[in-house]
Amino acid sequence: MARPRLHTTQLYILLADEVADSEIRAARRRRDGSPGASKAVTSAITSGEGWK
Repeated sequence: MARPRLHTTQLYILLADEVADSEIRAARRRRDGSPGASKAVTSAITSGEGWK
């Protein structure tokens, strides 16, 4: 079985971090009662926010 390239592994780690960050922000918005919290998570994930 071939080993994954380091670059690919790093991308998966970054993606997991981005998803986790989006979920944390959404949970805080829900806690604070901000409208559109779930819509914001979907937008952040699909837009690639933070991948600049």
